[in-house]
Amino acid sequence: MVLNYSQASMKINKEAMLILQILSFLLFFTNLVSQPVTALLKENNSSDEINNAYPFDLGEKLYYKMNYSIFTVGKAEVRIYPVEYTISQTDCYKIDIYGQTAGAAKLVSRVNDNFGAYINKDNLLPLKSWRILEEGKYRLKEYSDFDQEKGEVNVKKINNETGKMEEPKIYEFNEPYMLDLISGFAYLRTIDFSNINNGDTLTVNGFLEDTFYKLNVL
Repeated sequence: MVLNYSQASMKINKEAMLILQILSFLLFFTNLVSQPVTALLKENNSSDEINNAYPFDLGEKLYYKMNYSIFTVGKAEVRIYPVEYTISQTDCYKIDIYGQTAGAAKLVSRVNDNFGAYINKDNLLPLKSWRILEEGKYRLKEYSDFDQEKGEVNVKKINNETGKMEEPKIYEFNEPYMLDLISGFAYLRTIDFSNINNGDTLTVNGFLEDTFYKLNVL
């Protein structure tokens, strides 16, 4: 099945909106605040810098806590693996974001999510990404392949009942590039916000689940 960019709904669903909020949280607390309000621990397990232009390191780990009053209700980890990978003859970084409910919040709604991707070392565009979600009784294992030259995203899901891969769906786009959640997080961290003026607009092209969207982050 092939869906054109013009056919894909531009309406961001509730899950996408939640993820964008998480992305904004991670972005601004990572870039703009030296010590976030909630606990944040950064580990550099390697002295090798990824790239002088990139404000993150191989082996970097970021830990976040989300608090409600005096209670910790959620935790998140951003992990950049300490080695490079080769995907389709392209040197890549592997990044995972893990998020889960914590404490008493688990009794209300248990969440254990993993978003990850292999992103191009040179331009931070995604080659492969995945979403492995456990939210209450909801389960999702989804894997996406990005072909930036062809303008295609190939999405495959595992059927929860059979455990087998379902028929892939191909989504086409006409934009010069397309980001996923992880590459979007990496790209936005490279921006020097000190050069951003009031009224400026930064728009990025993104894809999540089955939808293309244009996100104005400023």
